Amino acid sequence: MRFDLSKKIALSVAILIIIVASGLGISSFKLSSDSLTLQAEKSLVDTTDINSIRVKDAVTSRLNLLLELANRARTQTMDINIQRESLEKDVERLGYLDLAVVTPDGTATYILVKILQI
Repeated sequence: MRFDLSKKIALSVAILIIIVASGLGISSFKLSSDSLTLQAEKSLVDTTDINSIRVKDAVTSRLNLLLELANRARTQTMDINIQRESLEKDVERLGYLDLAVVTPDGTATYILVKILQI
């Protein structure tokens, strides 16, 4: 089979178009892939920052609430019976499973469960 000049030119143009189209396709795929990866990483960092602020706020809120309970005169008496009476309703109201009063020697006395643990 012989190729005449018009077929050679057509084949050369077709090969050139395929090479150019492939190059453009590969480069656009690479650029869009890199852009999507960058955007996903930025989105993850933003989400992490937002959620870390939420966690910090929740922890701060709970700590402030516990500080309020700890600063009550009845809690500071260090008489476990008075403390238990003062804190029993707060445990249930605040949705905790239990609270413990810890003495300076590290002994924890739980409000609802009347056991000692270290």
